[in-house]
Amino acid sequence: MVKDKKVLPHLSSYANDPERIEEQANRMAKEGWLLEKFGSLFSTYRRGKAGEYEYRVQVKEAGMDRLVYTAELAEFGIEEVGGVGDLLVLRKKADGAPFELYSDLDSRIAQQKKAVRYLRAGLIMSFFWGSSMLMNVLTTLMNANVIGRYAGVAAINFSTAKVLMLVAASLLLLVCIVGFVDCPRGLHRAKKKIAALEAERVIQE
Repeated sequence: MVKDKKVLPHLSSYANDPERIEEQANRMAKEGWLLEKFGSLFSTYRRGKAGEYEYRVQVKEAGMDRLVYTAELAEFGIEEVGGVGDLLVLRKKADGAPFELYSDLDSRIAQQKKAVRYLRAGLIMSFFWGSSMLMNVLTTLMNANVIGRYAGVAAINFSTAKVLMLVAASLLLLVCIVGFVDCPRGLHRAKKKIAALEAERVIQE
């Protein structure tokens, strides 16, 4: 049976990178997978006609009313499929007409600075939560090892609740490890973008 829907998870660094979001959405559209919904953790694609839609990611300007703006865009056949923070993920039918949207430099710089703060907080949380979960898992396993060594393996008795807590702690530890690896990469890209955008602003001035 051919699937006509895909739900793909994505990392924090991706969800705050407009160029990467736009590039993947358009690449998937050319392959016949149309982005229907975009959020902070997941992207939902529907099988459709290859190249049916074009996608753009716009940075929302300060003070912009999102609902009013997207309603105005709808008059031109442009619809919102989601977004994260100040990012709007938009699409229109690929009818040959240019699909260009303008995001001013100040808004783009502000969005990337927010991304830096968000990713930095994610890195700190990943470290502390990961450390806590690691200690939890190690303590549980070490206690079991001591019991098994002195009282025999048969004496090791994990209740259902303890097993579930151990599994949950292990999964959370895995998430923290991913965040600990992903956030620094996102921070590096965001800082490079800020430097490039600020240099572009100096040239324009």
